[in-house]
Amino acid sequence: MEHFDVLTIGETLVDAIAAEKGKSLAQTQRFDRHLGGSVANIACAVALMGGCAGIISQVGEDDAGRMCRSQLRQAGVDVSALHLTPTLATTHAYVSRTEGTPEFRIERGADASLRLNAQDAQCIAQTRIIHASTFALSVEPLRSAVIEALTQGYHAGKIVSLDPNYHPHVWPNIQEARSVLARLYPLVAITKPSLDDAMRLFGAGKSNMEYMQCFLDMGAKLVVLTTGPDDVYIADQQGYRAHVPVPRVPVTDVTGAGDWFWAAFMLAHLDGFPPVQAVRFAIAVAHYKIGFVGPLLAPIDRKKLYDTLCFTPPNQNIAH
Repeated sequence: MEHFDVLTIGETLVDAIAAEKGKSLAQTQRFDRHLGGSVANIACAVALMGGCAGIISQVGEDDAGRMCRSQLRQAGVDVSALHLTPTLATTHAYVSRTEGTPEFRIERGADASLRLNAQDAQCIAQTRIIHASTFALSVEPLRSAVIEALTQGYHAGKIVSLDPNYHPHVWPNIQEARSVLARLYPLVAITKPSLDDAMRLFGAGKSNMEYMQCFLDMGAKLVVLTTGPDDVYIADQQGYRAHVPVPRVPVTDVTGAGDWFWAAFMLAHLDGFPPVQAVRFAIAVAHYKIGFVGPLLAPIDRKKLYDTLCFTPPNQNIAH
């Protein structure tokens, strides 16, 4: 019996988000602390939309780690596989506030030393989707733990999801990054590159379809390419191609919007919606997120949002 809809593995950290909008990190004097890390954000988003979410990660036994654990639990995430270490501080990411791609600086700590144990393997056996990020693949031993988890999930018939959120500031050796991703993508059923991710991995100058083909060539089964405020593009190994226009909405803070988008897509995918409808639902959720600074901790009734969008879920057994 599967317990989790989505189980994430990788980084849990503190996002220190600039309190002042439109300034560089060097100019910023004040920061607000929030739960951060792509996979932690996704776990929270899944839980707050009525899904069952868990996380395999590690934080320090410090104030920051306790804050992360508390906010994950408050969102409804199962933290039984959230490891604690007394020897390393919780990782911090300092993030600017901007309408475009934010500037950031990472102070790596406890997440990077994660190793899997028997309880983690049990969690992997009990999920429908296992999701990881490229941020988590950038350092050892966390990299090996993520590769092992995704491999276990694949061989157990789980849906493997990967966010190729590559950034040279986090992982300077791009050849190593490409090699690791090429090893993993044959396991991956669904993936969400942003246009920025794709350009950093494969260089500038390609079309959106060419970037998606790069991920398909590495082995991904379904690719959903986001392009910031513009269209979302979809491609799969069977030759299916589509794009979904993104309406313009006011922006307060884009931090975490991509994570909420992908959490919403995964839940809609599990609810049986085809890719275009799953993307439209994900856009609606992401637009809600960018109206706030920091993490959302209030539940979202996804069944009600489906109704607003005039979507009829193929799977009627939806928590809300």
